[in-house]
Amino acid sequence: MSKDNATLEARIRDLERKLESLTGQPAQISIAPEDRPDYIPHGSELHAAYLGLRKATAEDAKENLVDGWALQDLTAFGVTADPHILHAILTQKVNELKGPPKPQDQDQTAPNYAPPMWLPQGMRVAGIVGGT
Repeated sequence: MSKDNATLEARIRDLERKLESLTGQPAQISIAPEDRPDYIPHGSELHAAYLGLRKATAEDAKENLVDGWALQDLTAFGVTADPHILHAILTQKVNELKGPPKPQDQDQTAPNYAPPMWLPQGMRVAGIVGGT
């Protein structure tokens, strides 16, 4: 171990001791998101409830549905909210629930096309990952 690494290790141990003295708990390296008490699995019913969505029922009007989901409370946006705006909000929330689409760079006519990142060749470029 070099002198710099030893110094950094000593600083880390000192900071961990200070943190433990302030919080009364030992320092934790890292916690997986799934192990946190406030974790909500993406796309789950709990996630839908967090976004203010619920599964559509037979009583729901067709114009208030997107992919089988409806807003939990239409009045949360005001009694004068435009139906087009409510539909846009519902669409945004359903898209958040489903997650982002996976981009592809093979077929320009297919959905979710994203061209590959341009990397300059033959010159030194700073600040670009993968530059030469």
